[in-house]
Amino acid sequence: MTGWYVVWKRLIDFACSARIMYPQSDEYNVPLWMGESGENNVWWYRDAVQLLESNNIGWAWWTWKKMARTEFSDVSGPGAFSIVKPDGYQMLIDYWANSSSNPKPEESFAFDVMMEVANNALLKNSVRNDAVFDALTGHVLRPCEGETELLDTSEPVRIEAEEYCEVFGFLTDPASDAGGGANVGFTDAGDLLTYKVSVPLARTYTVVYRYASLEGGGGLQLESEEGTDLGSVDFFPATGGWQVWESLSDAVDLPSGTYKLIVRATGGGWNLNWLEFSIQAM
Repeated sequence: MTGWYVVWKRLIDFACSARIMYPQSDEYNVPLWMGESGENNVWWYRDAVQLLESNNIGWAWWTWKKMARTEFSDVSGPGAFSIVKPDGYQMLIDYWANSSSNPKPEESFAFDVMMEVANNALLKNSVRNDAVFDALTGHVLRPCEGETELLDTSEPVRIEAEEYCEVFGFLTDPASDAGGGANVGFTDAGDLLTYKVSVPLARTYTVVYRYASLEGGGGLQLESEEGTDLGSVDFFPATGGWQVWESLSDAVDLPSGTYKLIVRATGGGWNLNWLEFSIQAM
C-alpha cells in the first residue's frame, strides 16, 4: 500500500471507530474523548483533529511517546515532544531484544542510562516538534529558506503552489499538468498559503494562476503579510475536472521589499498548480 493510502485508511478507520461509540455516549450521557492514537504525518494530525472537533469529540495526544524521533515519513511521525536518546541506551535495547547475542550491561550502567532517560523526558530537556503543534492547531509551517525574486524584467517567474512557507487547510495532491509535480487543493473558504518573495520595485505585475476546477467555484484573495489587498479572483470557471488545467490572469500591485505573500481562499472548489508573475506590459 502507498503511504497516502495507509494514512487515509487510518483516518477512515478512526472515523468508523468514533461512529461506533456514538450510541454509548447517548445511552450513558457521557462525552466522547480521544486520549490515545498513533502518530502519522502532519496532514493526518490536522484532519483527525478536524474530524473529532466536527463531531464534538474532545482529544489529546501523548506529550511524549517516541525517543529521538523528529522527522516525518509518509505514514508516521513524531509526537508532540521527543526524548533525546542517551549514550548507552541502544546497548540496553540490543540486550533486551536479544540477550543471547549481546553482552549484559552492568546494573549500575543500566541504572545510570535509565536515569538519564528520565531526566531527558523533562519538558525543558525534550525536543519540541513544532510541526506537530502547528498541525494540531490547523497550521503546517515550513522554514522559509530564501525567497522567490520577482525580476524587474518581462520574464515570468513561477512559484509552485506546493512550495509554500505556511499552509492552512489546503492539502497536496499529485498533479497531471505538464511538468508533473504536485498541486494544492481540497480547498475551503479561509484556507491560506504563504510564499516569501523579493520585489525589487513597486509596480503592477500580471499574475497567472494555473488552476483546475470540476464545476467551477470559489475564488482567492492575494494579500501582503500586513493584510493589504493586492488582487483577487472572484470565481474560477469550470475546467471539467480536478486535473484539467487552465490559466487565469489578473493584475496585481506589489510593493517593493522582501515579505510573505498570502493566497487566501474565499471559497472552495478549485486546485492550484502554480502562480506566475511578470511585469505587466504597458
